[in-house]
Amino acid sequence: MHWARRQGQKHNQYAKNEHNLSAIEYDRFKYMNMTYTAKFGFPFLCVVAGLSSHDILRISEHRIANLFKTEFFIAISQLEELTFLRMQKIFGDTELQQPSFFTITRDNCKY
Repeated sequence: MHWARRQGQKHNQYAKNEHNLSAIEYDRFKYMNMTYTAKFGFPFLCVVAGLSSHDILRISEHRIANLFKTEFFIAISQLEELTFLRMQKIFGDTELQQPSFFTITRDNCKY
């Protein structure tokens, strides 16, 4: 299960995909998102493809302990990957190679 933040909306509204969260899981995600945004000043960004809701929650709980500078660069790298995946989907070219503008990647990022 993953939740995707809908763009262009003022409030955090989430779209469910494939599985339902329990009320407790939903409340944990909501609390972590509010806490994360309050601490860093920007929303939690994470490439969630292939991750379970438990994986996403574990990642968010670990990343909230980061210093601002560390988390800023992780968020930028996640945004870069999300943008690339969306562009790849729009153009339908799965052979495109993702450029890496930042040194932090999903593989070497310590969640």
